[in-house]
Amino acid sequence: MGNPPQIFDGERERTQLFLSQWEIYWGLNYQVNAMAQPYSRVLCFLSYIQGPEVQDWVTHELRWLREQVHSGHVLPNNPWLWAQMMIHFGNAFVDTMTQAKARNELTKLRMEGGHIDEYIAKFE
Repeated sequence: MGNPPQIFDGERERTQLFLSQWEIYWGLNYQVNAMAQPYSRVLCFLSYIQGPEVQDWVTHELRWLREQVHSGHVLPNNPWLWAQMMIHFGNAFVDTMTQAKARNELTKLRMEGGHIDEYIAKFE
């Protein structure tokens, strides 16, 4: 149900968009068996990460997932699998320079032409 997220190809500027789209898609489908179980949710999530820049990462994550579950150490319904996938994804693709970029933009802000409302809106 709903629109699935656009394919994520590793472009860090699109990470937050991809995650927002995924959250909506997951929220609409959380009761579907594939989304309810952390193991299959991770597989579904990984299926939307494609392209030459991310293929090695996806392959590594698939091996990690298979090792966790098929070794018998982690059950497929263990929420830890999903939590770890979000950590792995964040470490690999979240733009760590977001705060620095925002701080840099703030230092450049100047009110021009007496348009106080526009100036204030940039801070919100």
